[in-house]
Amino acid sequence: MKYYKFIDDETDPLIPLFNSDRVLSYLKFKAGIPFNYLDDLKFILKNMLGTISYKDFDYIGGWSPQLSNNISRKSIETKARFYFYDENREVNVSPIALESIRRIFSLSSSVQVIVINTPKHKIFRQHVPKKIKQKYDSIIENAIDNGQIQYIDYSDFVLNDINFYDGDHLNKSGSDIFSKTLSSDIKKSFLKKQN
Repeated sequence: MKYYKFIDDETDPLIPLFNSDRVLSYLKFKAGIPFNYLDDLKFILKNMLGTISYKDFDYIGGWSPQLSNNISRKSIETKARFYFYDENREVNVSPIALESIRRIFSLSSSVQVIVINTPKHKIFRQHVPKKIKQKYDSIIENAIDNGQIQYIDYSDFVLNDINFYDGDHLNKSGSDIFSKTLSSDIKKSFLKKQN
């Protein structure tokens, strides 16, 4: 499974100038410096022709089932610090994340948007800064009130430590358990709406 991004000419200016992702993207996609010759041949040619665009590199990562887990208080706290803190200061809510959410919710005029807050380990949930949690809750409540989304919150879905890969991802056994519940709940929701 691939992760697709919402970074384009409109949101590009929101990325901090010296962010490592911006620097690597610039080196790879603007300056044409290849990091993997075979995979990047298309990018090199398009860059030489001056026709490269954001649409040419449409995903930024991926997912594959994890069989193990990396659960310890220290590893979960380290990951939470990576997400939410910069040099021990809480980070602000990302304008890129807000723009991405706005764009997803704007799809509601043509498709039903269901937002699912997936299971998080209890230690990870404790480390989400209050201002980020409040901003997230406010955006979700507003979208629900405006009829833009259906929201299902499983952030505190009860699982054992052995079912987590890390603080905010499930491993294969956890995803199997969660997927059954999610599938059942979505089916019930759609049946209720049809009746």
